[in-house]
Amino acid sequence: MNSIEENKYLVKGNLIMIKKVIIIGSIFIIMWGHSIAQQRDSLIQLYPGMDDTISYIDRTYFGLYNQIDGFEYSSVYLRNNKNLISKITFSENGILRDTILINDLSALENTRLKMKETENEFEKKIESLREVEITAKDRRNFNGLLEGLSKNHLYLYTEKNNLANPNSMYKFRIPLTEVDQVVIKGESNYLSPILWGTGIGLATGIIAPIGLSAMAQETLDPESEPEFEFSSELLVSGFVCAAIGAGIGYIIGLLSAEDDLPIRFVSDRSVLRLTDYAHYNFRNLEKLNQDYQEIK
Repeated sequence: MNSIEENKYLVKGNLIMIKKVIIIGSIFIIMWGHSIAQQRDSLIQLYPGMDDTISYIDRTYFGLYNQIDGFEYSSVYLRNNKNLISKITFSENGILRDTILINDLSALENTRLKMKETENEFEKKIESLREVEITAKDRRNFNGLLEGLSKNHLYLYTEKNNLANPNSMYKFRIPLTEVDQVVIKGESNYLSPILWGTGIGLATGIIAPIGLSAMAQETLDPESEPEFEFSSELLVSGFVCAAIGAGIGYIIGLLSAEDDLPIRFVSDRSVLRLTDYAHYNFRNLEKLNQDYQEIK
């Protein structure tokens, strides 16, 4: 009888222990679930009208996440109405990796103000639509006015419908992946080659008389150490040679300059070179694309 009673007590004790474990486990699961619920992130737009996913082009245009090397794309979340969470994908040695940045909610308003300032600065640069010639990778050429650009397309307006059916619209969008080159018409490239040519000519004009003077001194007295004395004759000859060199450099620079500015597209990111010439569209792209016929 004693053994039977002992077994009953053991069974009862084990049942009590199991109940305690179940209760403690349930409490832990409830608390863990509550914690997860509290940490739930809500996807938001970093800037009004922008896509949920921030592309490399968005990031570079607005100067975002400059501390992240190899940035590819990111998404922004709101956590508990307290924190701004940036989930970022970046490339490191050809491998995509993820990281998270956590900021106070106040960073959202500050970031939006800076993005608005950037947008206004670019808009001030664009006074009118620029005439362009777009060469596709299949060697087709499209001429017209560059109405805008986005992270996926160039938007072109043509006065002459030489691209498709005469009855179709005159507005077209060209995928960036199909663009080989964009030529900005009338965008003079004179200044850079002229400055380089003039600078090189000026430097040559100054250095040449000094070198010739040293050579002449060595010819007259080979054993003496060269001494450079800036006589009035040397200064005059230096100025004359510098003026001639600068003039020749200017002419060479002028002849090598181009009336149009060609921009080669090595990737879709090359579109960033056009942000000084056309409006960057990032708001409501689906609606915008409906107004333009895509060229394939």
